[in-house]
Amino acid sequence: MPGWLLWLTGYLVVRVRCAAPERFLNLALAQGLYFWDARWMGEEWLEIRIRAGDFRRLRPAARQARARVRIRRRVGLPFWWRALRRRPGLLWGVVSVVAAVYVWSCFVWSVEVAAPEGWQRLGPGDILAWAEENSLRPPVLRANLDANRLAEKLMLDRQELAWAGIRLAGTRVIIEVVERRFPDTATSTGPAHLVAERDAVVEEVTVIAGQARVKPGDTVRRGQILIAGIMLPEEGDQAQPGQGFSRPRLVSARGRVWGRVWYEAVGQAPLVEEERVPTGNQVREIKVIVAGREINVKPLRGIPYASFQEERWWWAWPVWRGFSLPLAVEAGTYREVEVRRHGRSLEQALDAARARVTAYLRVQIPAPAEILEEQVQVLPATPGQVRVRVTWQVRQNIATVFPLK
Repeated sequence: MPGWLLWLTGYLVVRVRCAAPERFLNLALAQGLYFWDARWMGEEWLEIRIRAGDFRRLRPAARQARARVRIRRRVGLPFWWRALRRRPGLLWGVVSVVAAVYVWSCFVWSVEVAAPEGWQRLGPGDILAWAEENSLRPPVLRANLDANRLAEKLMLDRQELAWAGIRLAGTRVIIEVVERRFPDTATSTGPAHLVAERDAVVEEVTVIAGQARVKPGDTVRRGQILIAGIMLPEEGDQAQPGQGFSRPRLVSARGRVWGRVWYEAVGQAPLVEEERVPTGNQVREIKVIVAGREINVKPLRGIPYASFQEERWWWAWPVWRGFSLPLAVEAGTYREVEVRRHGRSLEQALDAARARVTAYLRVQIPAPAEILEEQVQVLPATPGQVRVRVTWQVRQNIATVFPLK
């Protein structure tokens, strides 16, 4: 019988004490009684779970086995409802809290802005101002929000963004943005150098403004000047009237410097892969916190699974115009998982390790960039593991702006 159906009909946790608990169980089975989750608490102690209506039917078996039977706990909707009926005030309080939580959760009460890669031209205030202009100002009904449409509109309205995403998290809206990066042009109108972003071998130099300090074939170090923002006078330049020499000029260096850059990373993979597969069994606990006092709406005595995945959920009454209630709800779900192990060959493990390193390196190289060569080296590893080193030779623009003060 499913766990939720047992909770609806109600069941009892019963503790049995007798000299021969096995005999008691055999007698109960012979009478057609249904029980589950039998646990040995000691040599003469046994704990079982039975349906509420079967408790009286345990008496013949208990009498024959000379057993003492005691109810340890009553679980399920009938017992919970019976306790609430004796306390009408508590019943109305629970109903009011549930109704208030439901109504409150139908609205968005705060808007947050996140930029995982940092800010360059914009700031959180610019995105929040855009949100207010587009009716994304608390309180807003969740049902009236179209997150995908708003994200597309934000991309169209703000050309500085390379990506934007809007997602709902409870009573919050989180706007995540990534700004466009322009490494080969200055972000200010002041004078600046273009310097090497990484160690590289120069292949091609294109100067739009400034003076080139390197040529194809040169090896450069990170931070070395590639295109200078200081225009030095060349031979043959004429001095200005009244001066004995030509003065250097400061400009904002612009251009591209293509070079060969080496990226390297090490990754490993096991020869036996473990997979955690949910079984469908789960237990849950729910707590209501009122003014710092916890009320266990659905308590949890213990987690009956050897391997499990935990999910926590937290909701607190948000502050709106300086007003808030000392009310919060905390819930935890524990899902049983089965650990399955799959063996794989040495070639398969090496391919898996190489795929992990490749995925990491692809995030590291900028766009546009071209992978010229790849080298894979197998390294010594601990027993049961394989390790590889992947080296990429990449052609990319290595110039980045260095402002002159």
